[in-house]
Amino acid sequence: MSLSEVLIRRSQPSMPSSVPNTNYVDAAIKRVFDRWPDINPEAREEDHEKILGQLHDMIIKDSWQDIKTSFVITGFNIAFLDRYKNRPDVRIITDFAFNELRASTKPSIVNALMRIYTSTFSLNSDNTEKLGEILNSKTELLGQKWKRILSKFPDYLVPEQAPEAIADAMVSMENPWVSLKQAGMNDPFASGIMDYAHEAYVTKLAPDLKKKEVIEQLFEWLIPETGKIKTTGNVIVVEALIDHWLNETPPEPLRQYITENLILLYDDPRIRPERWKTVEQKHKDVIFSWLTKEDLRFFTSVVTATQKEEMWIKRRDFWLKLYDDDLIDQAWVAFSPKAERYARQNLSSGKSDLGETRFARQTGRYGTETSLLFLKIGNIIFVEGCHNFKTHVWNTSDRVAPRLFKSWYHCDSDIMRKSPVSKSHSHIPSWQSWVMEKIYAAVPNSTQNPVNWDHPSRSFSNRSLENTNTSSERQYEPIQSIRSFENNPSSDVDETYNPEPTVQGSQSPQPNQSETISNSRATLENFDIDTDLMVIEVNKLQTILSENDYRSFNLRSSIRKVQRGQILYSSDKKEFENLFTDRVISADDYPNLSKFLQPIFKGTSGHSSLTWWRPIVDDLANAANQKGLLISPNARTALRRIKEGQQNLSRSDINSFEHFLQNLRANNVSIDQFF
Repeated sequence: MSLSEVLIRRSQPSMPSSVPNTNYVDAAIKRVFDRWPDINPEAREEDHEKILGQLHDMIIKDSWQDIKTSFVITGFNIAFLDRYKNRPDVRIITDFAFNELRASTKPSIVNALMRIYTSTFSLNSDNTEKLGEILNSKTELLGQKWKRILSKFPDYLVPEQAPEAIADAMVSMENPWVSLKQAGMNDPFASGIMDYAHEAYVTKLAPDLKKKEVIEQLFEWLIPETGKIKTTGNVIVVEALIDHWLNETPPEPLRQYITENLILLYDDPRIRPERWKTVEQKHKDVIFSWLTKEDLRFFTSVVTATQKEEMWIKRRDFWLKLYDDDLIDQAWVAFSPKAERYARQNLSSGKSDLGETRFARQTGRYGTETSLLFLKIGNIIFVEGCHNFKTHVWNTSDRVAPRLFKSWYHCDSDIMRKSPVSKSHSHIPSWQSWVMEKIYAAVPNSTQNPVNWDHPSRSFSNRSLENTNTSSERQYEPIQSIRSFENNPSSDVDETYNPEPTVQGSQSPQPNQSETISNSRATLENFDIDTDLMVIEVNKLQTILSENDYRSFNLRSSIRKVQRGQILYSSDKKEFENLFTDRVISADDYPNLSKFLQPIFKGTSGHSSLTWWRPIVDDLANAANQKGLLISPNARTALRRIKEGQQNLSRSDINSFEHFLQNLRANNVSIDQFF
């Protein structure tokens, strides 16, 4: 072979024997996009001001030499963030973006601003309105993904209609998560427009969220697949679900199903109260009650499965009867290792396994199977144990008393050696009488040294919580509160307005966690409202809000319900209440609307005087029957106790009677006539 032939052969590129297999690389790329759909590289937080300043100077000087489009898009991404919307220098950037979008023929600019429209969508935003309007004229420059979305949702770029349109489509979808992804939304849980669509979707399901199949449909949306959970938008979900059960109790399997899924989504409110702080107290009270029953179910189910003797069956039935009698305020469980395994394998009613914070661990007596049940009844803490463990008792004011909702307990060093009073179960009738006596007795304080319940090891942060919750180090107790429209600093305020939970251990609670009814009110309130005048007030409100460009999707929905005479849910009422508390409107200008939102029985200075209500109980019940209104079992109990003149009503009695009166008024029954 000549030298020239060798050089020619070497100059030709060598060909691989076969095309390399790219399946591994393709799979890796897919995993990245599955993990971070619609990823939009954004500048570091600390660089925001620098980038905004540079882009602002470029616009003012009209100097664009060597400036890349990617830098301009990065600046747009920052400028449209909600935190910068009121700054004059940033307004120059957003105005420039609008003008650039109108004039641009670059798909990169149009698609970037379409992404910004979607992620920063707000019904209260002028930027959203303007972006939607301009993008409507630029749809030919959009990528295939956005064109698929617009094909599925033609009103996507009309802010006032987009969330409702998406929600309407979701209602008819068998699996909204899958269908929305197929329509082009890589991450249906992304913030922005889908936050509003989520609220509209839940609102549409709300009237039927008493049906198991509709509840399952909602949770299929919230937990569509393993590892995917929608943790935002929790207030409307909780209140829409619980609204149906404020005055009655769901069937046991349904209650378990709802409870376990809510805890899976939003954590236990007793452990992570900060994630529930904007949920109305009355809805949280229902969840607290259900969780108490769930903890009783956990403990009794595990022990029943492993201990068959008759003595345990009688103890179990005794504690469950106390719950049914509305005596048990809170419950908490600490399982032995074997009991925990059984619970996780057999007791989950949700769409996933039981969470790490669902119960505590009992770490003492290694090799034994002692589990503990903690019960708060009034101002007494009981600790019950399975097998031969005695029942131990403390007063809640005792600094040695165990705190509920810690991550672990030692049955000997924390409980047995610390309690001032205890009793065995050797004779069940005697033991039952002893427990009932202790509920109302003055239990002496322990003389032992207190346990350091605030030690970090007791926190659930060591059991896979993302952050340490300092508020969970205190024993959280649900409180009864009344929302005031007078902004009186001395009045009780709903927890929504006070994020820190109130610790009531320093107070002197009434026996049976009851509440003494105040007899201090000197004059009787007028409770009736003129619904026709209220509609006129709401019509006036709608006009004023529209003239002042006050946009709120939820508020408009609530206004429409009043105009159409539809039932208002607690979330609807909250929209109006916010207008009063924020002083957007006053009770003087909207007297019927203001009165409609205020409590009846609970009154304006504590709970209303029983002397007003006792003589008319029968008249109220007859009025409900004549209207064909259902009186719940709890309301019937409350009516009976009020008629009998009982001065100490339980929280359940007070809430049930309040809801009963609200239902009468909502159905145009005059309450004032009976006085």
